[in-house]
Amino acid sequence: MSRKTVVALLLLMVVSLGCIIGSMLLNLKQTKEYRDKINELTKKVETLEKSYIETANLYNELEVNYDKLENTNTDLVEQINELTNENTALQENNDTKQEQIEKNKETIEQKNKEIEQLKVDLKNAEARKKEREAAAAKEKAAALSVSGSFQGVQLQYSKAYNVTDNKLTATKGVVYYNGHKECYYTQTLLPGKGLYLPGRHVAEDGTIRDGDGYICVAADLKFLPRYSTVMTSLGPGKVYDTGCRYGTVDIYTDW
Repeated sequence: MSRKTVVALLLLMVVSLGCIIGSMLLNLKQTKEYRDKINELTKKVETLEKSYIETANLYNELEVNYDKLENTNTDLVEQINELTNENTALQENNDTKQEQIEKNKETIEQKNKEIEQLKVDLKNAEARKKEREAAAAKEKAAALSVSGSFQGVQLQYSKAYNVTDNKLTATKGVVYYNGHKECYYTQTLLPGKGLYLPGRHVAEDGTIRDGDGYICVAADLKFLPRYSTVMTSLGPGKVYDTGCRYGTVDIYTDW
């Protein structure tokens, strides 16, 4: 083998070895790149897995919140139904109250009319009362101006007579005067509604008198005839009643 051939073979071997080494270096570089890519992909997968887990947790939380919201919505719907029923009941009650108010208004208006009529009636009654009082005052004034006398004593419509110091009183009960016995009976116990006594009234001294000023007395009609006159310790009297013993004069009073 010639020297040139050996050299050529050596050169060929060197070139081949260089190719092999280059190929190996290239493979090593690609392997590193692959490894880096795998690591990068692994990190992305881990990131995606973590993101998936977070998304799943968030979904679960949203699902729980949804259930809560659904329950809350159900409660709200029930409350709305209850409030609607209450509102319906209140509206019906309000309508009833409104009807009652309208009826009360009508009643009040009617009562106001009745009150106004009563006011008119009262005014008319007061006017009639004043007329009667005026007529009574006029009649009383005419009655108070009684004229005449009995046994020298001026007749008085209401003023007390003063004919003796030994007057009959409720405390004494009995006195003797002018030849007769005197006692009294009272209209508080014996009203004498059927007694004919024109101008009957109560005088200032409490005796019951007629319109001429004579004191009403009772007596035995054989002793003193009806409508006869007699002087008593309290003043001129007239027999309008009976029922007494003979010789007794019973004076009618308001004591």
